[in-house]
Amino acid sequence: MNLQESGEMYLETILVLSKRNKDVRSIDIAHELNYSKPSVSRAIGLLKKDEYVIVDSKGYIELTDKGYIYTEINLKNVKIGLYANDDIYDSLGNLKYKKDTLIQILITDENGHAKVENLFLGKYYLQELETVDNHILDKTKYTFELKYKDQYTEIINYKVLLKNHLPKGILEFTKSDFSNDKTLPNTLIEIYTENDELVYTGKTDSNGKIIINELPIGKYYIVEKEAPEGYKINPDKMWFEILEDGKIVKAVMKDEIIEVPNTGINDYHIIDIIGLVFITGGVGFIIYDKKRKK
Repeated sequence: MNLQESGEMYLETILVLSKRNKDVRSIDIAHELNYSKPSVSRAIGLLKKDEYVIVDSKGYIELTDKGYIYTEINLKNVKIGLYANDDIYDSLGNLKYKKDTLIQILITDENGHAKVENLFLGKYYLQELETVDNHILDKTKYTFELKYKDQYTEIINYKVLLKNHLPKGILEFTKSDFSNDKTLPNTLIEIYTENDELVYTGKTDSNGKIIINELPIGKYYIVEKEAPEGYKINPDKMWFEILEDGKIVKAVMKDEIIEVPNTGINDYHIIDIIGLVFITGGVGFIIYDKKRKK
């Protein structure tokens, strides 16, 4: 499996669920992403095959070391501001920085790390200024405090973890009748990335809709696999694109009714003919019976 954004999305979801619930199953992932169970099962099978996850006999899923690497990719060249979260004084009581002063701009290295030294004791916060690779800028203020510990501790170390996420959108798919826009339930579709990687399989609900959350930005196409009873399968690929984080993209695919060929003989004609035969036969029988009595 070529681990692309959809694969990373599954791994990230497993990590989030494992921290929330500890035990993670395919059904939990399906509920979290609003994906169909078959789609998730297929994706987990591929991730297991390529050793990104392990699945035990009870169906519980865990990330392997290889899988963990892909859930937390270190980002280089992210700019982070270090600010004073309160007035900062030196050991002699001199004011060094007023609250909310930008003290230093940190830039992450190839390992995603940035380091600052020789800070005075006090309250600080970190806030991301610029991110990279189409990730979402994290505007959260990460506060921390450097406190005096004891006379034996010369250096105080403090670590802060910042995370960026790829933007993700929402697909609202509707299946309808070509002639009257009536929505059509039980339509089976598949969704692929532009690189032909299957990311979803499922059927439209009673309202003829499928809603898929957490689709990473990118181009996708929809293929109809099974049409509702009495309808033709739409043979065309329907393309759509996720461009912005949180944006809903609406896609409507329409099916045509299967036309029944006209044979020239309708059921009611056959019934009329049969009725005429019985009536005529009955009259003939009565007349014949009367002639024998003479």
